[in-house]
Amino acid sequence: LEDVGKAVAWLGADPIVTGGHATIIKHHEDPKFLSYWFQSASFFAQKKALATGTKVIDVSAKQLAKVRVPVPPIEVQNEVVRILDRFSDLATDLQANLDEELGLRRRQYEHYRRELLKGRTSGTETVRLGDVVSLQIGFPFKSSQFSSDAADTRLLRGDNIGQGFLHDRAYKRWRRTADESLQPYELQVGDVVLAMDRPWVAAGLKWAQLTDQDLPALLVQRVARLRANVEVLDQNYLACLISSTEFTSHILGSQNGNTVPHISGADIANFVFSIPTLSEQRHIAKALG
Repeated sequence: LEDVGKAVAWLGADPIVTGGHATIIKHHEDPKFLSYWFQSASFFAQKKALATGTKVIDVSAKQLAKVRVPVPPIEVQNEVVRILDRFSDLATDLQANLDEELGLRRRQYEHYRRELLKGRTSGTETVRLGDVVSLQIGFPFKSSQFSSDAADTRLLRGDNIGQGFLHDRAYKRWRRTADESLQPYELQVGDVVLAMDRPWVAAGLKWAQLTDQDLPALLVQRVARLRANVEVLDQNYLACLISSTEFTSHILGSQNGNTVPHISGADIANFVFSIPTLSEQRHIAKALG
């Protein structure tokens, strides 16, 4: 429901054909004024009040026609469009500059990460990830029993995992009962989680390291939890490994499926890397943290 009213586009003079669940509105004076107003809180509030449905929430063209639109003189409309166009162009330029700067900083950080890992691990022992971590795959909780009650336990699904962080929106929840044995799926501070369906998207690898703010939470199927064997592997160093370009390359080379690319627990476990001493691992994790 929160997204109702936000999908708005001004088509200009380009020819276009629309499919279902799309409405074309023509304005005979200044169409761009109307397109800007369709992005306003006033329009969103009206459209939200007219929305119907449960699973698919939408507004019919008949209902949409009931929305009340401000109609100032055409000269005022033109001036509003002129001002907002200037702000829009400025925002576009600022976003382009910001994206370029962020790209440079990411490349700089990745170079520093590679050099630090390479410089500290040359000549050290090579190990298989599955031999130095506890790897747990999530439980197949029944979606029909998901809860939306904030008092219930969060379920960590692949949809909640971003690139090194968790999305705190759209958590599904689970109402615990006394007869459930879910201890293996209880997540802890420091745990590393990795999406197994579509593990990589355009923004990057879908992984995260949990903090106390992410808990309590339970691990859901098609998400892997990695917990280091602390005698040989530092948990924060493990997070550095999972976020590395080398691990991403390994995952991209391992995933299967066309419609929904996916990986298995074995694919994750088969990642091979050089492991320095624990003190060196902690030094690297601190430097990269």
